[in-house]
Amino acid sequence: MKEKLLLYLNEHIPARELLEMMCKAGNVYLIGGVLREFRDHAAFISLRDIDVIIDVKDSELFRAMISQYSLRENRFGGHKLFCEDLLIDVWSIENTWAYRERIINCPSSEYASRLADTVFLNIDGIIFDWNNNRWMDEKYVSAMQTKVLDVVLPQNPLIMLNTLRTIILMDRYGMSLSANLVEIIRDEYMKYRSIQEFVEELDTEQKKRYGRQIIEPSILQEKVKAIIH
Repeated sequence: MKEKLLLYLNEHIPARELLEMMCKAGNVYLIGGVLREFRDHAAFISLRDIDVIIDVKDSELFRAMISQYSLRENRFGGHKLFCEDLLIDVWSIENTWAYRERIINCPSSEYASRLADTVFLNIDGIIFDWNNNRWMDEKYVSAMQTKVLDVVLPQNPLIMLNTLRTIILMDRYGMSLSANLVEIIRDEYMKYRSIQEFVEELDTEQKKRYGRQIIEPSILQEKVKAIIH
């Protein structure tokens, strides 16, 4: 994986230089979607964004990097770094939302080993330890083997976005939902006056998150009906 990403970034030299700066600033962990895409295709194809967590060892270099590349803070308190055609969301490990908000209480020495416990969905529990060239992907592997999407950390400030992501991933990989995940989505739905209003909010969320419609509203409505009934 590491070699293929470096080859891909050879065509995006500023992004490769940024990655090299990150590695000098601390231990680098890739997480989430970019890794699922690699597992799907055994390659990197037209990357749009990458999520990175850094266990910072050189605070001065980390601050300089943020100052040089940062567009703005992202919704979880990390930083959006713009590097030509590639957007990189980066967090220092202690600012990972679940640690910062004390949702997961553990010594800082365990932060890296418990990163997979900080995600909302089991399929998001896929991490690559860049410095040690090591996968941390037990939750992801289990999800793909069982074909069941389940919730890992139900406390989350973006339940609507994660409901949308659940539907997209369920559709993409032909997965079913755990009872706990269904209950969370039903609870979120109950805040709205109708399925139509709920679906409209999901559609607004996908346009905001992806800049386009991944799933048509009519399909969204079918998926929501199947979940809540």
